[in-house]
Amino acid sequence: MYDLPSTLEIFKKWNTANQLSEFIRILNEKGIILDEENTVQRISRNMFENWKTVCTSYLVENGYNGGINLSCIAFEIKERGFVYALYDMDLFEIKDVKTYIENYNYSLLI
Repeated sequence: MYDLPSTLEIFKKWNTANQLSEFIRILNEKGIILDEENTVQRISRNMFENWKTVCTSYLVENGYNGGINLSCIAFEIKERGFVYALYDMDLFEIKDVKTYIENYNYSLLI
């Protein structure tokens, strides 16, 4: 068995592939991003589960201009399983995150 890369390690690899820019763009525009976001490849639940303040700092250094109170949460959604969200706590309450997840246009994922 091997250790999974940290979220920060993944972000640093992404920085060369413009995936980080897309991740930041979505977070800047919406204040929330899901592990099922269809425009950013390879977002994993592990990235959200292992979120640390250094990850937020790295996003800020690379163009994120939203709130620094980012948090992660997961909800079990019928026929989707667990869906993870990274969100700005200054913009969303937990109930709003769940509503966002429930209303997310999953047809774009097919």
